Amino acid sequence: LPTLIDNMIFANITVTNTGATFAGADVPQLYVIYPDAAQEPPMLLKNFAKTRVLEPKGDQVVVDLHLDLTELEIFDSIKSKWTFIHGDYQFYVGTSSREIRLNHTIFI
Repeated sequence: LPTLIDNMIFANITVTNTGATFAGADVPQLYVIYPDAAQEPPMLLKNFAKTRVLEPKGDQVVVDLHLDLTELEIFDSIKSKWTFIHGDYQFYVGTSSREIRLNHTIFI
């Protein structure tokens, strides 16, 4: 699950090849949904990483996806500066925005 440590969001994801026949790689992706007050699009891709080729029948690798809180800032056109909106941030990890495998909400 994503966690907040020293102004960084960390998501350590274990990726497993569950197939019985073929080796293959995967690309876990980290998405965020901002608090309503931010008025941002519904789901934004913030980080991703490609795994090494995983052998069939259970080969695993841990992928580290991280995000600095400054990457969650939005531009405030009234104040003409980047600003951080406090609230509930929803983090999702999946192979695409339509295939989510993990989710977690963090109040920041």
